[in-house]
Amino acid sequence: MRNVGNIEYGKEGLTDIPIPLVSAAQAYMDAKIPHWVYYCCAPTGPWLNRFMDTPLSKIRMSGWLFYRHQANGFLHWGFNYWDKMEKEEAGDPFHDGSNASYPGIPFGDPFMIYPGPDGPIDSIRWEVFAESLQDYAILQTAGIAPGDAMLSDIKTYADFPKDPEWLAKTLRKVLKSPVGVADR
Repeated sequence: MRNVGNIEYGKEGLTDIPIPLVSAAQAYMDAKIPHWVYYCCAPTGPWLNRFMDTPLSKIRMSGWLFYRHQANGFLHWGFNYWDKMEKEEAGDPFHDGSNASYPGIPFGDPFMIYPGPDGPIDSIRWEVFAESLQDYAILQTAGIAPGDAMLSDIKTYADFPKDPEWLAKTLRKVLKSPVGVADR
């Protein structure tokens, strides 16, 4: 069986919307095949993800990476998966970030929000991810081209600025740029 993120699926048109892991997306970008991206349980290390131990500045780069690499969408898994894996039994995300599935499921992978008596309870990770999508909208509205020199420090889904100062400085530049200016 082939991995659905395998570039051959995109080349053969076997799916309407290929959705490779961020670690496999480069092949789609190189082949100019429109695609979405996702992460789930992997990749780790330098790659984009949003586990509980992921620095918030790294999570905040999500929208920037999606924009720069022209992902047509993001498949978000693990927004509110509070049940224990493959069981119809509630887990305790307040005390176990893997919902009784570690080491197979990294801490924070199954959920971004928490169950509350009056509805979901927000998380900092969710708010930072939402801010990253607002950054995407700002880049789009400002007319910044994905290939703009301002974004040249964003190389791959693993090689990108993880320093909050880079983000703040670049966002200030984007907000000061005239709408529609690209490729400085």
